[in-house]
Amino acid sequence: MSKILVSIIIPCFNVEEYIGECLESALNQTYRPIEIIAVDNNSTDTTKIILKKHETKHPEIITVLEERVQGPSAARNKGMSIAKGQWMQFLDADDLLEPDKLAHQIQLLENSPEAILVVGSYLKKDLKGRYREFIQEKNGDSYKTIALPALGDTVANLFKNLSNETQPLWNINMIGPEDANFIFDYLIINERNIIFDRRPLTIKRERPTGQITKSNTLMFHQSCLSFQLRTIDYLKTNKGDYFLENKNYYLDNLYYFVYRLGLYDDELGYQKLKEILPNDYFPYFRNNNRITFVHFLGIKFFGFKVYVRCRKFFLEKMNK
Repeated sequence: MSKILVSIIIPCFNVEEYIGECLESALNQTYRPIEIIAVDNNSTDTTKIILKKHETKHPEIITVLEERVQGPSAARNKGMSIAKGQWMQFLDADDLLEPDKLAHQIQLLENSPEAILVVGSYLKKDLKGRYREFIQEKNGDSYKTIALPALGDTVANLFKNLSNETQPLWNINMIGPEDANFIFDYLIINERNIIFDRRPLTIKRERPTGQITKSNTLMFHQSCLSFQLRTIDYLKTNKGDYFLENKNYYLDNLYYFVYRLGLYDDELGYQKLKEILPNDYFPYFRNNNRITFVHFLGIKFFGFKVYVRCRKFFLEKMNK
């Protein structure tokens, strides 16, 4: 296993404050061999200068590319296009890898030679420097987990480079859950060949600006809704009996994202509610779904539009 090459792919856009430390965390991996492919995505600050300095210092490991099509998905696809590694580590420029991240996950693969994806745990560091653990465990139903959407995280996971016609690409038209969409592609290729890693060896750092959930929340929730529809369409077509057995779970989850969309545009949320959910659907409070008893009562007595507008009003007051 020690001869497996791992390609670390880093999309970069205006990350001059973060990219140096990010690159060092990649270079400091105890595992070898690695290659680092950093893709500048039209940065207007000093990001490209920093990348070039590191490339000059480590030409045997670091390659710097440019991608004109805007967005991290296009940049990741550009990096994948030249990746020589049998496995791929995607690393966002504001996140960090612990030194033994790759060594640990490659070792896990020794007992699972057929695996195509390692689902990793991670630490999330907020703006106040506090850490929160997100531990991944096999729960028996990866499709329910990805529908949340949660099945590891792009930078915590390790992806096999399939290097053939089955290799998924990042969807450049999706804004927000493009990581879940990419992970889902691996899940549907072979759900039995996915392993789970409980050690959190990736650090995801919260940024004050520049993250899609903060800069364009409405677009983010529209994309999340599109991903839910894709998941359900796949299950209906390919796992019909399974979907019928778990129909309530997936419809409740779909409704949750309609509701989240409604908090930012109540008319659009109501339109989607009528368009994509069955006429006889109602958001009941059930075990293991996201619909609270208060939500159930609010919808029952006031209807979707009024309840959503009230929730939106109170959330805006609380955030002031």
